[in-house]
Amino acid sequence: MFLPFLRCLADGQAKHTSVLQAAIEESLNISEEDRQEMIPSGQSSKVANRVGWTRTHLNKAGLVEQVTRGHYRITPEGMALLGSPLAQAFGSSATACGPGCDFDLRFLRKYKYPPEGCEQAIALVLKQAEALADDWSAGE
Repeated sequence: MFLPFLRCLADGQAKHTSVLQAAIEESLNISEEDRQEMIPSGQSSKVANRVGWTRTHLNKAGLVEQVTRGHYRITPEGMALLGSPLAQAFGSSATACGPGCDFDLRFLRKYKYPPEGCEQAIALVLKQAEALADDWSAGE
């Protein structure tokens, strides 16, 4: 959900998390049944939970910033990522793994994502992501 989240903010305007969640649900064609599926604690839907974790990780990575309570805006770094080959390799409706990746992958398979024939692009992106992670952890 990382790239769809960033794409929802690509206009540079601050948006409330509820607006972002609705836009992500729409862009990924999430069914009403999936929108209503709850996490085991029953405190929120799985989609809301995943959007929340996505927001947290993007904020910690400096790709989005909190403007006011519940409102987020993309940063210049986030805009740069959207224009990068890494983001382009995933197309317009990809997700990225994080907490709940198993849910994301099951969800994507259900809606026939990723499209057929993109295995090489996915392999390349994963290889690049591993290299970036190695670089980041070496810098700590």
